[in-house]
Amino acid sequence: MVNRRAVVLGPGGVVGTAWSLGVVEGLRRNRIELADADLLVGASAGADGVPVHRVVTASTAMPGMAAPVTIGAHRYIDGAPRNGSNADLAEGMSTLILIEPLAHVFPTTVPSSVRRVARIVPDPVAIETFGPDLDDRSSWPAVFAAGLRQGKAAADEVRAVWQ
Repeated sequence: MVNRRAVVLGPGGVVGTAWSLGVVEGLRRNRIELADADLLVGASAGADGVPVHRVVTASTAMPGMAAPVTIGAHRYIDGAPRNGSNADLAEGMSTLILIEPLAHVFPTTVPSSVRRVARIVPDPVAIETFGPDLDDRSSWPAVFAAGLRQGKAAADEVRAVWQ
């Protein structure tokens, strides 16, 4: 069986995006490059060959709140209103890295085809750092740091699933 790998970045507003970027960077610093996935689904993205930070940025483009993000010839908006993290789009993949900033609010069901999964969710310290306003840009540095810490801590688990 071919190992088809997917990464799903769940929704989380400005604060969740900062946390997700921290997680991705923490993994990258441990030589885990999620952009090598066969399928990359952000709450609004899924563009092949696009740097992860651009895909995650597109996830903050909520209709009526933030302008669409242009990647190549396409404009992207937040896909969270469709189905939360949109993890169902990973159906058919055998390996899934699921990064869910709002798992404590909107848990996600893993597609039935997935045999190996690493799920990264905010720990209590990160949730406290998020604060009550998911659009509070002033919390970015602290929330990014929380995600970075969690990404580094999750590296061994993710590596075991990813390889």
